[in-house]
Parts: sequence; C-alpha cells; structure tokens
Amino acid sequence: MRGGVPMTQYSEAGVEALLRAQPKVLDQLQRAMEQAVQQSAFAANERAKEYLRSGVGRRLRVLHRTLSNMFELFPVSTVQPIDRDDLDDAQINLHAFIMNLYGLFDNLAWAFVLHHDLLSHLEDRKKVGFFLSATKRFFPAALRAFADDGKMNVWHGEYLKNFRDALAHRIAPYIPPATYSNEDESQYVALEQQWLESIKTRDWNRAEDISRRQASLGSPCFVFVHSFDTAEGKRIVYLHPQMMADAMTAAEVCTLFFANWQQRAA
Repeated sequence: MRGGVPMTQYSEAGVEALLRAQPKVLDQLQRAMEQAVQQSAFAANERAKEYLRSGVGRRLRVLHRTLSNMFELFPVSTVQPIDRDDLDDAQINLHAFIMNLYGLFDNLAWAFVLHHDLLSHLEDRKKVGFFLSATKRFFPAALRAFADDGKMNVWHGEYLKNFRDALAHRIAPYIPPATYSNEDESQYVALEQQWLESIKTRDWNRAEDISRRQASLGSPCFVFVHSFDTAEGKRIVYLHPQMMADAMTAAEVCTLFFANWQQRAA
C-alpha cells in the first residue's frame, strides 16, 4: 500500500531499542495492576473499590496482554509481511488496546469521584471524566497538573479519543498488510489481472499460486490508521512505538493517581 503510508521499516537500532524496552514497560504495567488491587483496600465504598479492581486493574491487564501479543504476532524485526490470520489477530489486539487505554482514564475518574462522594457536586454523570473540568477541579495539585498539561490533552484529544471514537463509531483502526515499491506494485497489479483470469476459467490451483506470489511481495507495514480521508482526521501512526509510549503513559498516570487519589481539592 502506498498513498502516503510510510514505506520504511524500523532501523536496526530501533528494533534493538524496542526489544530492550518492551519487558520494562510490561513490568511497569504489572506493577500498576498490583497497585490497583492494593489501593482498592483504601476505597471509601464498594463502588469505588470495584472501579479500581475490576475497572482499572482489568484494563491494565488487557494493556499488558495486548502489548505482549503484538510483539509476538507482528515481530518488530520481520522483513516479510505477516500472514493474514496474524494480521487480523494483531488488529484485534490493537482494538482492545485502544479501547481499554481510553477506558482506563474514565475508570480512574470514576474511582476518584465515587471515593470522594462527588456525584452530587457534578450533578450529571456525563461530567465524570479525567480530562473534564467538572471532575478535575476536585483533583489534588499533582493530578490536576497532569490533567491540565497541554501535551497530554493533545495526546488524549487528537490521538486517543480520535482513534477510540473511530473504533466505536466510524472506521476501525487498520494495519495495512504491506507497503510496496513501484516495482512491487506493478507486479502486484499484473498478478491481480492473472488471478482474475484464473478465477474466470476456474483454474483454482493457478489462482492459489498467484495469491501466494502476491503475498510474497512488498514489505511489512508498521503503521496503523483509521481512515485515509482527511475529513475523517487522517493520522498515520507507527504501531509498536506508539503502543509502547501509550503503555508507559498508562503506567505513569496510575502511579501518579495512586500517590494522590486519597486527597481532593476543596
């Protein structure tokens, strides 16, 4: 696939850096899961406790598992496009990762609101949200600074909410099966014509052989996108580095939250 999709692979140094960092990020998520369970013991009521244990804790577990799965299904060092089943499974894991990353922030907000009995102050359940003014005005200073940070709000609004909303309501995030050089693209188009001719003549063996030859063309595509239409907020994102950065953000916000969530602003 071309049309604005990067055709570069990760550099050798990039591959080494990703492989070296991934176990550390998984450990950070594991520690955050443990914190969610431990901190739930200090919740003021059962609903807040549930949001920590079954909300935050469960979502962190999904983030941990999907990040681990992605590196197995779609190795960062691969030089050939992965097969279709593995690509489908990679996309399923990406979808689960995005949805639970988005939900993590909502669960933290709900745990805070319920623990401090703030629903009556907010008046509307729709005002519960980590980045919503109605909720974060009650955050202690450290949490408020994180929720007010400009870069964090751009990340949440332009990237995370964009992709979550696309997944839930519009075009689901998509990992292209391959990228093609001009030569590969020409060969692919020629083979496509031969494949169609084989289908018309019901030469199934030839059609299957052509499909295998097509699958051998191109290079793996290490990006994801939810739409190529600029009207839909086209955004092309490198797959493994973004998931790693997102996982680190998830672990960071949980560490900060659990150090401060017992307090609230007046």
